[in-house]
Amino acid sequence: MVKTKATSGADEKTPSVPQYFSWINSTNEGSTEEQTLINLEYFRWLKDTYGMQIEIYAWDAGNFDTPGFGYEDPYTSKKLKKQYPNGYGPCVERAKELGIRMGLWGGADGFGETEADWKKRRDVLVNLCRDFNIREIKIDTACDWLRPEMRQYFKETIDMCRKYVPDLLILNHRHMLGDAEICVSTFLHEGVETYIDVLTENSFSGPHHRMAPLVRDLVPGMQRLAEDHGVCISSCPDFFEDDMIVQAFSRSLIVSPEVYGNPWFLRDDEQARLAKIYNLHAEYDDILMNGFPLPEEKYGKNAVSRGNGCTRLLTFTNPTWTNKNACISPDESIGLDITPGKRYAFKILHPYEEFLGFLKPDDKAFIDIAPGRASLILVQESEKFLKENFALTGCRYETVYGPGRVPSFAKIYSSCGHISSVGNRTAEADTASFDNTLHAPVALGRLSRCDMPANSRAIYEATAFSANCDSLESQSIKRSGDTKVPEVRAARDAFFAQATYLGRGPESAFMFDGKDDTYFDGTSRQSSFFATPEWQEENLGKVISEERFEMPIRVNGGCLRADLGQVYDVSEIEIISFSIGEPKFGFEKPNIESKGFTSSDLSVWEEADLICSESMRKDTCRVTKDFGVIDLEGDRISTRYRVGGRIRYFELPRPMDRIYSFRVYDRSGAEIKIPEIKVNNMLSVYGEMHFTYAAQSSVRLPDDYNDGSYIAVGTDGRHGYEGVYCALEFGGKLIGAFDRAPSFPFNKWEHETPSSPSGLTYYFRATPEMKGKNVTLYALYRDIARMDEISTAAWLCDSNVEKSSIRIDL
Repeated sequence: MVKTKATSGADEKTPSVPQYFSWINSTNEGSTEEQTLINLEYFRWLKDTYGMQIEIYAWDAGNFDTPGFGYEDPYTSKKLKKQYPNGYGPCVERAKELGIRMGLWGGADGFGETEADWKKRRDVLVNLCRDFNIREIKIDTACDWLRPEMRQYFKETIDMCRKYVPDLLILNHRHMLGDAEICVSTFLHEGVETYIDVLTENSFSGPHHRMAPLVRDLVPGMQRLAEDHGVCISSCPDFFEDDMIVQAFSRSLIVSPEVYGNPWFLRDDEQARLAKIYNLHAEYDDILMNGFPLPEEKYGKNAVSRGNGCTRLLTFTNPTWTNKNACISPDESIGLDITPGKRYAFKILHPYEEFLGFLKPDDKAFIDIAPGRASLILVQESEKFLKENFALTGCRYETVYGPGRVPSFAKIYSSCGHISSVGNRTAEADTASFDNTLHAPVALGRLSRCDMPANSRAIYEATAFSANCDSLESQSIKRSGDTKVPEVRAARDAFFAQATYLGRGPESAFMFDGKDDTYFDGTSRQSSFFATPEWQEENLGKVISEERFEMPIRVNGGCLRADLGQVYDVSEIEIISFSIGEPKFGFEKPNIESKGFTSSDLSVWEEADLICSESMRKDTCRVTKDFGVIDLEGDRISTRYRVGGRIRYFELPRPMDRIYSFRVYDRSGAEIKIPEIKVNNMLSVYGEMHFTYAAQSSVRLPDDYNDGSYIAVGTDGRHGYEGVYCALEFGGKLIGAFDRAPSFPFNKWEHETPSSPSGLTYYFRATPEMKGKNVTLYALYRDIARMDEISTAAWLCDSNVEKSSIRIDL
């Protein structure tokens, strides 16, 4: 089946189309006119500031059709009129002003049972293309399955749409279309979505959460009429840029670069990096459709060369802990047309820009590919490079683009002392020698098996109390910090203000915000749609069939953990929560445990007996259900536990959900005002983890390392579901991991985490006090049968924070 622009809206040589799509900016309920316009202003700011241009803004689920055969007619739908009171027009027109066209998500079917039914559905789609110049429609089996007898009507409909929009792209997510396949533009590569630590996660240890995208396979036959679901920027955004380099330049599919979710969650300095990748792709888009894989034995997995006879862009990845080296010659092996006497410019474009010089075809360039990173290399005939391109010499740097996609200035991250330029830009500077680039991980050692430590509970609890179980989106904001950009702030605020976000209660901070209608934990007592842990492990790497099994989201029923930050003299703890009147819609009455537990040091634990649990008043609780919010009737209840004295830590097994507040009282009955209480709820009580063996290692940290560095303790091999937990001891104190890849179980915004049975990596802060000192690392394992299959090692990693740099105008 050969697809052409006429039959399919694109062919294998069609240049890529850069886009954003809105999945998990809103979920299946869809977005609104207001939120869409706010998001478009963010892309306007990127264009005005950095020259970045997207060509498609695709509304995802709930803005046209909804999952589960939810077909809508935007011209008459009450639902969509509520979301878009002025219709699609204002958003389409604002997008058009910015050089953007809109896309839609929907079903492939909806043709009903009669001729009148299928004509009605056909006319809706055709009219949308006619009236709004729709650039893309994604058909997703999350909405429906196209019936075989309706394939001819589907094809006829798309063919009619293309009479108005010849370049209409149809993205096919998992539909079996038979002969109608000819009219769609793409298939979904591997059927995979890329929501990090939700639908894409590491299965091997690594210095960050985005190792899995580095090893994702190329599309068979290097096809470009495919879609890889783009790069998700919503959860775990660190090192998003490497994910994007692979997506945009290694695969370089019809829809590239492609991001979704919440790119406004990035740090302000990372916004320029996002724009740079889009700009680089736009600069070379007319030659990126020509590519071939490079030999894996020489260049590693998924190395690709793209371009033409005088310009090649080479993409490499390094999914390991140590530096790798690529030896490259500017010759036919990478796709160049060699001309005698010609020289070729070598310039690293990512992760830093660095000019390596002009080489002859028989010369060799040796290029380091940093651990856990992707690399992008430009090799270009020298005369063309000097006319059309530029580079700074004597340094590593990053170009920041301005309006019109014009290079504006460079951020110098390292220098040998004197900086000059070659090509069509002029710059020169003398500096001190310095190096602020990201350093490679330093091996600290492997953990060796030991007797189960006497303080094994304290080791587990140290990390259990440190874990962040809030939504991955709120964790992303905490990681990135505040923004100085009004358009970024507005898009962030619009996301977190959504009623469906608040109705899921995914942030523990809602317990302490002083508001009467926000609560923590609206979903964790429900079961997920993922398979059981045992089924997942047996079928690791296979496509999950339609047969699903319930899997609790909490680990062993979970445990409400509260860290008061320091020791207080406490007499009572009060938890105010909601109790539904009659269970319905999957919402159950809360579990009220008869005992909690307290400690001042994680080692000695005392019981905290239930005093009472009683109704304060009749109440209504707004919760997210399916594709919107509903009100539950019930009671607001106060549950109180008696505490024996000086405590810092509180645990409540199998806790209630929908918690409005958590209050601590002294012996006089007065509430103790505590500056910050850290709370999580998803991890198991210690007694139900059943750890069977342990490993440890005492390692000495280097005498010097950058502020923000961290220690990574990673386990490779099949350790099983939640099968290993790690902690660190320094100065006689146990320190828990501040993060983990894949992430700790969390209170979901959209999907829940399918915790990996292999590759868990724990991250600990390397503080200035630890420099040149010994720290002891512990690992506790649950399955002794797998003892000989796994290995745990520690590394010191440089943090991917904004690095100090010197600005040079271009």
